[in-house]
Amino acid sequence: PDTGAVEEDEDVEGEDWVTEQEFELVDDPNAPVEDESDEEGDEEGENMEEDETGSKPNVAPASEDFLSAFTKHTDSIYSLSVSKDGSLAVTGGGDDRSFLWSVKDGGASFTKELSGHTDSVIDVAFNHDDKLVATASMDSTVRVWDVATGSLVSTLTGPGEDILWMRWHTKGNVVLAGSQDSTVWMWMSNGQCMNVFAGHGGAVTGGLFTPDGKKFLTCSEDLTVRLWNPRQLSPIATIEMHENAIVSMALDKSGAILATGSVDHTAILSKVNCSEDAPSITTVGTITGFSDSVEAIDFSMTDPWVALGSVDGSVNIFDHGKMQSRCTLTHEGGVVKARFDPRSALLYTCTNNNQLHSWDTRSGQLVRTFNGHANIVLDFALTSQGMLVSGSDDHRALVFAL
Repeated sequence: PDTGAVEEDEDVEGEDWVTEQEFELVDDPNAPVEDESDEEGDEEGENMEEDETGSKPNVAPASEDFLSAFTKHTDSIYSLSVSKDGSLAVTGGGDDRSFLWSVKDGGASFTKELSGHTDSVIDVAFNHDDKLVATASMDSTVRVWDVATGSLVSTLTGPGEDILWMRWHTKGNVVLAGSQDSTVWMWMSNGQCMNVFAGHGGAVTGGLFTPDGKKFLTCSEDLTVRLWNPRQLSPIATIEMHENAIVSMALDKSGAILATGSVDHTAILSKVNCSEDAPSITTVGTITGFSDSVEAIDFSMTDPWVALGSVDGSVNIFDHGKMQSRCTLTHEGGVVKARFDPRSALLYTCTNNNQLHSWDTRSGQLVRTFNGHANIVLDFALTSQGMLVSGSDDHRALVFAL
């Protein structure tokens, strides 16, 4: 069936790529890679004080300056999202509930409970114009809500097992979700099922639309990544990679570079070709050196870098233009999520030791530590108004000023 949501833009073209290689982490992971094109970033690093050994300090003072706390959940907060204007947050938790609430005061001036799920809410997101919000649950359903009223718009049903993730289309009111039962579902926001995509041989652990919205990618425990055209039931390209389940994935802003992370302790970079005549996914490099699963990946919007975060506590800042590691950011706990500031080289991370951090990825230096949570920080989001909103196993969402 015709999705009606895909616009006929020109396909994104990728850059030329080197042949497939394997990359170990550098011996001195905290030393930034020399880069003559990064004069501004290098000057910033040179201005930092050095310790007695001559190396730049990798410490920053802790803070406990959160502005407000949202406390209406009675179980872990698994997922959160913020509206594009930064005024609203939506959270979903192990208490089977979601809430819409005002960011500026921790929900004191605006809170709407979104109830009806019968199992944990594991993913939440606003649509492209912030008029709708979707909540995905382990009860095998996605629910769509009207943001202005908090009323239920539709319930999206079909998967036979837990839903593991959910995404809105980049331009239209279309929802994509992957299931434990190895299927991927696409619905209109009014509840109409558009397509069911089968082919994976294991749980579908991740998925995302390409930036132009014309295609989407999925990854699975079956060790494959598949490229799909929403109008076709079979994948238009499939590649098997990794030696164990794929658990994380991200695309760069051009849609031409894919990064995947696995339980096998590696990350892989691939070139994605979305052309109609010869669509393909081609592996070009494997990044090794991790000692645990790679579960947090994000691409910079300002530099040719990708952050590869692991449960072992490290984040490798990898230059995918030069195909080399710049530096490694070392945490005291396992890395749960990593997100670049969309306008700078700052990277934000959250960990299983109850903290969040911000890092200067040009120098590899820790900028700030955010304290306040009493248990694992499971998700966070940056707002357009200079706030950080985090959700935790401690049942609370905290709001920090950046």
